[in-house]
Amino acid sequence: MTILSLHGDGIACRVRLVRLPRMENSVQTKSTRTVIRELDTLPPLSDPELDIGRLVGLLQQSPSLAARILGIARSSFFAGPLPPRDLEDAVIRFLGLALVRDLSIAFTLESPLRTDKCPRFQAERYWCHALLTASLAERVAKSNRSPLCCQSYLAGLLHSLGLLALVHVAPLQMSTVFECEANPEEAQLCAIERRFLEVDHCQAGGLLAEAWQLPLEIARVMTFHCFDDYQGEHRELVALIAPTERYCRSLTNPGLLTEEELNLRLARLRIPCALWIRVVEDWQPVIDDINQLSRQLR
Repeated sequence: MTILSLHGDGIACRVRLVRLPRMENSVQTKSTRTVIRELDTLPPLSDPELDIGRLVGLLQQSPSLAARILGIARSSFFAGPLPPRDLEDAVIRFLGLALVRDLSIAFTLESPLRTDKCPRFQAERYWCHALLTASLAERVAKSNRSPLCCQSYLAGLLHSLGLLALVHVAPLQMSTVFECEANPEEAQLCAIERRFLEVDHCQAGGLLAEAWQLPLEIARVMTFHCFDDYQGEHRELVALIAPTERYCRSLTNPGLLTEEELNLRLARLRIPCALWIRVVEDWQPVIDDINQLSRQLR
């Protein structure tokens, strides 16, 4: 068991790496909701501010996590002519404290959730969508001078963590879900998930966030990022992730987001369409690099 404690810019997370039990037999006798609630919990959030030296020391306690961070720093998305020499160089010169913190939290939360038993789960597709959403959300927040800048990247990375929970809990059922989703005549993913599992990945995300005591703002994003009319707590962050994640999904499914729907979402976020267009145009050149980066995270 390894404990990785991370903190910064209003979001703190103490994460316990645990070995979760396989759940294939459990879902046959318990509801999916119950099984997700019974996944090993993570301790409450705490810990003082983290400096780069402490962060590197924590990463070095987890070789697999350190390798993933170093691999990202050496990818074409971040690396220049001279790749990082070691982990400390990767953090200081290439990635920075905030980005490494957010990536480490995402990787650590993801690591106990097994996905290898689901034949149709595509890890590359999952991470590509998470990274695209995180990067676009952060750019939109910065361009709009939003106070959500410090939360936007992590929220984008974790918004669909509930999908991994469903794949872990019910790998064979979710394989069928993904097969149905590939049919253009089928309903949207959430509706298919509810048909087979009586719970969708947004609801699963909310259950997982509650069980693992994740920050409330992250929990709300995980639960409500597919809702157009959410008006509860942290609605500003939810409203930021909602259009960015939908837009990123529409890159491979153009019919998913109409111009009218996008304009309505931007109006809720109070972002002028001209600003959105400018941000997206500036962001589009990094899409190929993120696609390549996601292949390293499979």
